[in-house]
Amino acid sequence: MFTFLKKTALVCTLVLLELLILWYFKHIVNYRLGSSSLLFNDILRQHGDYQIMLVSNIHRIFSIGLLSYFLMLIIILSKEIGKLEFFTKLNKYKFNFSLILKNIFYFFILLILFFIFNNPEYLIENPYSWQSLVFKLSPIIWILYLHNICNMIFPINIFIKIVSGNIILLYIVSIISLLFFSNDLMNFLANFWSSMLLIPTIKLASGFSYLFDLNYKLLPEFFGSFPAFGTSKFYVEITPACSGYEGMSLIVLLLGGYCFIQKKVLKLPKALLIIPIAGIMMFVLNGFRIFVLVAIGHYWSPQLAIDGFHSVAGWLNLLVTFILALLALNLPFFQKEAKPKRPIEFGDTALLIPLMTLIIVSLLTKAVNPNFAWFYPVNIVIATWTLYFFLKPFQLFLTRPSGLSVAIGVVVFLLWTILIPENLTQSAHFIAELNTAPLWLSLLWLLFRVLGAAVVIPIAEEFAFRGYLQPHLQNWFGRKGFKSASVIASLGITALLFGYVHSNMLAGSVAGLFFGLAYLQRRQLIDAVMAHAVTNALLAAYVMGFGYWSYW
Repeated sequence: MFTFLKKTALVCTLVLLELLILWYFKHIVNYRLGSSSLLFNDILRQHGDYQIMLVSNIHRIFSIGLLSYFLMLIIILSKEIGKLEFFTKLNKYKFNFSLILKNIFYFFILLILFFIFNNPEYLIENPYSWQSLVFKLSPIIWILYLHNICNMIFPINIFIKIVSGNIILLYIVSIISLLFFSNDLMNFLANFWSSMLLIPTIKLASGFSYLFDLNYKLLPEFFGSFPAFGTSKFYVEITPACSGYEGMSLIVLLLGGYCFIQKKVLKLPKALLIIPIAGIMMFVLNGFRIFVLVAIGHYWSPQLAIDGFHSVAGWLNLLVTFILALLALNLPFFQKEAKPKRPIEFGDTALLIPLMTLIIVSLLTKAVNPNFAWFYPVNIVIATWTLYFFLKPFQLFLTRPSGLSVAIGVVVFLLWTILIPENLTQSAHFIAELNTAPLWLSLLWLLFRVLGAAVVIPIAEEFAFRGYLQPHLQNWFGRKGFKSASVIASLGITALLFGYVHSNMLAGSVAGLFFGLAYLQRRQLIDAVMAHAVTNALLAAYVMGFGYWSYW
């Protein structure tokens, strides 16, 4: 083990010295070159072709690749640290001195390139000169240099054998490295892919309009910074963000993470086929979303189209695609072993269904009426029906709650009112909307609002977060060898996700943390439900007693 570490330390010292020298010549000596006051790479990105844009970002890609390799090595070593035979094999690995010579050779070539290419305007204006052609081929040197460094630090052939069964892990680490290392590169990739998808998305939306015998199209007379799509009566400006790349990226991350967690039961890499299929589905649904948006604005209400449907349609597409993908992944085609046919039991995915139903119905009703949640009773009725449909497995949680859970509910109520100040503007808007309806209808709506807040929502949310997510995360961390930290990790992650789905993330995360502790005190889900119900019931009384309607 120590022989391997000594070799690695020497190699890392050499590589670090080389990278510092390259960084010095890139950021200090060659900081501004050419006749322009702009940075060298900024000129290339703004005025160069795709090949030059690639070269201008190769330094970042190199850094991300090296960082990903280091992260994977840390994960591998942390898992193999207790196996003596693992380090015995590494110590027997003969270090090839030619790797050092190659490393020095590639390093000096890159250093020379920094001196040769000192005029970005010339490279752009003369794309077929030998300097420009060599510059465009320079990523090959960076790739060879990266490969050689990785091979010196840790033998790549051994690395490939170890990670061959952890492709999803490699994918996740690469994404984390990309997010961590360069916001500029993320912006570059986002702009690149959104521009690539923009015209196909508009064509797809036009195709849907012709399919339904309508005539929505690009409107040259309304062109501004971006294309306009629709009719002379209602049109929308299609920006790159409308191309759907965000939804496609999210579905890839979600399904990639799910496949990683469920890799023991899924047939990999066959199950990974669902990811590009889901991405294509998101692309098609996004084109359909733009078509429906124009249809609502043209035939019904422009305000409803923009403030209602437009604000929720993307999330609906994501939820529908994710649910269908999960259902597909549970088919025998993607499963290593066929699941026995049995009724849904407590602790299974049935616990997620009430909250998923509530979210989907809430998005749909918000799309119809975005200004005020007049359809809130519809959400509660459908969620209640879902709970009744799965009544048998849910009856298992019906035990006597502890007194501590009630106290936790009171504490969370006090913290909620402290962390979220009352908003007078929202309260005024709320009461003004409520006064537009007859008294009996307003009272009926308030009754549903209280029942939903104090009964239905606590049950639906606690089933999902403390009944399903927190125990599953704890079991997963335990299986991965982090048993001592599994409780804290699952509690923290669940609390953060709980905060994310609420209007105020800090207050929501604090509430999720306390509800998680309420569950952990006896491992009884009723305690989390009771704490949540007490908090919401006190909040409902506080809202109606003092008129602080912004909390609703």
